[in-house]
Amino acid sequence: MIKGESDDSYNNLITSVSNQINSLYNDYITKLYEYNNSTSEALDAMEEDNKVKATFFCLVRESEIDSLLPTIRTIQTRFNNKFGYPWIFVSDEEFSDNFKEIIRDKIPQNVSFGVIPKEHWSYPDWIDQKKAEEIRNDKSMSGIPYFNSESYRHMCRYESGFFYRHPLLNGYEYYWRVEPDTQIFCDLDYDVFQWMKDNDKKYGFTLTMREFPATIPSLWSSTQTFLKENPQYIAEDNLLNFISNDEGKTYNMCHFWTNFEIAAIDFWESEAYSKYFEFLDHNGGFFF
Repeated sequence: MIKGESDDSYNNLITSVSNQINSLYNDYITKLYEYNNSTSEALDAMEEDNKVKATFFCLVRESEIDSLLPTIRTIQTRFNNKFGYPWIFVSDEEFSDNFKEIIRDKIPQNVSFGVIPKEHWSYPDWIDQKKAEEIRNDKSMSGIPYFNSESYRHMCRYESGFFYRHPLLNGYEYYWRVEPDTQIFCDLDYDVFQWMKDNDKKYGFTLTMREFPATIPSLWSSTQTFLKENPQYIAEDNLLNFISNDEGKTYNMCHFWTNFEIAAIDFWESEAYSKYFEFLDHNGGFFF
């Protein structure tokens, strides 16, 4: 190859790489603008109506649309047609235009769609993925719900430490988490978000159960270690008696389901919770 041809090949390669980088950057800026614009419109409307800055938040995949639509219908009919709060839908993959059209047809309020950042739905650098796979494939644990599901573990990690960081939630005070197949069985004639704010409530849930011990082998020991190292985060009016029958020596497996939770976003943004999540995450508890 003569020098001129070599230079041309190099220049073409640089141009190609540059174009790809510019394309990715433009896509990022476009999505960021769409997120900010959509959120801004919803927040401006609530500001104008003197309403609580709150939204429904739904992590969903397109394949779940048949179970999602009845959920939307019951929430709209039982509650939101009276109060008009916006909806946010996110997934680890881009939603199709057809999916968006179907959803928007069912919800007259502001609706936003977002993609979860890859770094929030993937393995962190410190996780041994081979070890994680071996644990998921442990035949002795085959009877445990979702034990062999990789995506379920990513979902648990995302809902524990990342969902509230999504750009679409910027500016909101409260959210109501909604999952496909959840329903409201009676009319709600008062504004739940307004009640939460007026009464200075940070968290609300609907159901408590006992956990499968095999699914959380390291949770309590990790929690005890964290609290021992960080006693400043222990609230005086805590609910230790709800989760332990012996003043914290052991965990009684009581927990509440988060599927239908209503909460203040600043609770998750607090230093205490952020440090706790980071501790559990670095211990690998979502994967091991």
